[in-house]
Amino acid sequence: MFKVSVIMPCLNVEKYISNCLDSVVNQTLKDIEIIVVDAGSTDNTLNIIKEFKSKDERIKLINSDKKSYGYQMNIAANIAQGEYIGIVETDDYIEKNAFDMLYREIVNTDADYIKGKAIAFFDQGNFKFQREYKTCLDWDIKNKVVVNPKRYPWLFISDNFIWNGLYRREYFQKFKFLESPGAAFQDIGVLFKLISNSEKAIYLNKIVYYYRQGDMLASSYNHKSLNFVKNEYSALENLLENLSEGWRYIFYRKMAHHLLNRFDYMSCEGVFWTEASESIIWLKKKLNYAIDNKILSKSNFSEYDWEGLKIFLNEGGYSLFQYYQNSLDYHTKITMNTIEQFKNREWIIFGCGAWGKAIGSIFRMFNIKVNAFCDNSSKKQGTKIYDLEILSPNEAVKTYKQTHFFISNKSHKYEIQQQLLKLGVNQERIFAKDISEEIYKNPTTLRSLYKESLKI
Repeated sequence: MFKVSVIMPCLNVEKYISNCLDSVVNQTLKDIEIIVVDAGSTDNTLNIIKEFKSKDERIKLINSDKKSYGYQMNIAANIAQGEYIGIVETDDYIEKNAFDMLYREIVNTDADYIKGKAIAFFDQGNFKFQREYKTCLDWDIKNKVVVNPKRYPWLFISDNFIWNGLYRREYFQKFKFLESPGAAFQDIGVLFKLISNSEKAIYLNKIVYYYRQGDMLASSYNHKSLNFVKNEYSALENLLENLSEGWRYIFYRKMAHHLLNRFDYMSCEGVFWTEASESIIWLKKKLNYAIDNKILSKSNFSEYDWEGLKIFLNEGGYSLFQYYQNSLDYHTKITMNTIEQFKNREWIIFGCGAWGKAIGSIFRMFNIKVNAFCDNSSKKQGTKIYDLEILSPNEAVKTYKQTHFFISNKSHKYEIQQQLLKLGVNQERIFAKDISEEIYKNPTTLRSLYKESLKI
């Protein structure tokens, strides 16, 4: 028996499959089987897989006769022989010791599954952006936490993905994926069952997975994706009567999240998805039921999302589409006006966290000159982000005497501003206005900015 069976569904991923397979075959945990299920790739994907297979006998290649993520997953899960099952999407990649870390923590326990953290990233031309996904609520986890997921329905909101962990094989095989066409949202139902049926799980405070966000202009714009959402929730409805009130709430709360998220993507594309009209009617009926029966209420949503949900329920899908499109256009215009202020100046980005890196990428998108990064952390000083040095504040001020500073540290913005003033930087050369939050939290806004950058 293998320690881990790695399931890898794929279709036409020739650009990414080599990087993905490299990260799997070179895992520090060697006792694994690798089950690749291809759904009829027509590019060079199969040739690349076969080349890897000729050099590594652990790889099993299965040809699926259906283009269905759920069907591919069920095939692989049925033949898996490992103690645990892991999943790697074939346009992503994993840390070289991901399965070793996860296996060591879960083996010899009675936990049903273990999850690590993931980094979501864009990597398209000059634009590079990443952010960390927390999978275990907002708990302060120093190393790991052991939980009873049945008691924490909110995990279904914070733990969004199926691929960033290991599952006890016998437990995973209890649950089947819907075998509907396509590859979007077909993990919703299984993820709901995995979490709501588990009495013991481990959440590890370690990065194990890198999740590619895809083409900035094409990813997640499948006009039938709301149909896939409807299919998954429809198949779960019969389970609700046996679940607690908390799980019924979280079922409808996540349904609302998926609905609003899809309309976000619609707004960025600028096209109303008529292909999803019947599913929109179904989702409207179910969410109206949840509101009327006080399962959901205004207190469960941000003001912006609640307003959108009200428009959807009272006026319909097209009105929600217009609401989101108008909002996105407005915020994109405001952000673009701010970005215009940055042009024809040279910059130092003060702060090297996720947002600092994102600001650097956004500046590059719009051909704004960035000379360097700087940071108060001595560990970061002397290293690089992209091809740019990270300097100490003293070095930055002395080396670039006329450069402007963009403060990208939200927690210590005032202190950094005072620090720069003491170092002799004039106030007019310090930009401390926060334009980060909406962009950082909302990938749709990033896509909108990317589209604007292509017009330059």
